[in-house]
Amino acid sequence: MAHMIETIAYAGETPWHKLGIEVSDDLTPKQMAQAAGLAWTMEKLPVLVNFHGSINTVPNKFNLTRMTDGFVMDVVSDLYKPVQPEQALDFFKRFVTAGHMKMQTAGSLDHGRRIWALASIEASFTLKGGDTVKGFLLLCSPNKAGESLTIKFCATRVVCNNTITMALREEALTTEKGNKTVTVRMNHLQDFTEARQEEAIAAMGIATDQLETLQQQAELLASATAERQRVIEYVAKVSGSKILESAVSSTAQVGANGTDVLASIVAANESVAAVREIQESDLNRAGKMILEAITSSPGADMESAKGTWWGALNGVTYAVDHVLGREDTRLNSAWYGDRAKTKQTALDLAVEYAMAQTAN
Repeated sequence: MAHMIETIAYAGETPWHKLGIEVSDDLTPKQMAQAAGLAWTMEKLPVLVNFHGSINTVPNKFNLTRMTDGFVMDVVSDLYKPVQPEQALDFFKRFVTAGHMKMQTAGSLDHGRRIWALASIEASFTLKGGDTVKGFLLLCSPNKAGESLTIKFCATRVVCNNTITMALREEALTTEKGNKTVTVRMNHLQDFTEARQEEAIAAMGIATDQLETLQQQAELLASATAERQRVIEYVAKVSGSKILESAVSSTAQVGANGTDVLASIVAANESVAAVREIQESDLNRAGKMILEAITSSPGADMESAKGTWWGALNGVTYAVDHVLGREDTRLNSAWYGDRAKTKQTALDLAVEYAMAQTAN
């Protein structure tokens, strides 16, 4: 199925591409698991090797196996404790309720390797022309060795379902090792204690703050004119371009010949800028698709987006969420893979360009 979404259930507005089954917003975790197609369990089964007819068991290695179809999620150790989908949804439900949020959507990604849910923080902002962005928390319980439950802030542009996910950056919410976090991670096997309730309330507050920060950035972007040449340059930086790739290749060769690599990189970049400005023809395939999305994607003609840096940013997010890459892996990458980083880079760069434009 699209986006590596095996199953999805939602309450309220229909999510991506009208996928999923609509349900009421008062389901129990067990009922939500049933509706979302997550009423399955996993077990650790021995890893076996058939060597010339002799069956041997691999020590301390187990196949994390879905028992409905025998699909192997991952190979794990004897210390790994599977978290069943219904258990994950129960934690999500408790977490969002404690934080005064509402769980709207749940499902699985990557063939069940990620059980996820979106919880509305019941906050939004609207730019000129009726361009609305809503705030959510994105919760994920992975069925993979070495990964733990994560919680991120997620903003969705209503007109096109573009998403931007951001880490919850707050010292009070920490990793299991007690360090400052980039993405909130916690051991969801623990009981839902008073401390967990406090974390949920804190996460709600942080997400609301991040939505306010995004609103300030969006208002700046929507008020700043994006000149065509600067947009092409922006897209080249986000996606890479033939002329920049050539410069990097030349730099690598110079470095291999014994010249200082850092100096070569600076020289190569300066030489590109000195020769000519980047043209549309220099963009790679992804860049050209992004440039097309900037002018033709849903919402591109809205007052907030047409000819602005907000429109340029949403061309990137639309292409990442709905156009680039394989359809069956797109959402997984857009939320958790390299393309999530691409969207964050695109936001940061758009703000830089907008600030430079407004300063002139």
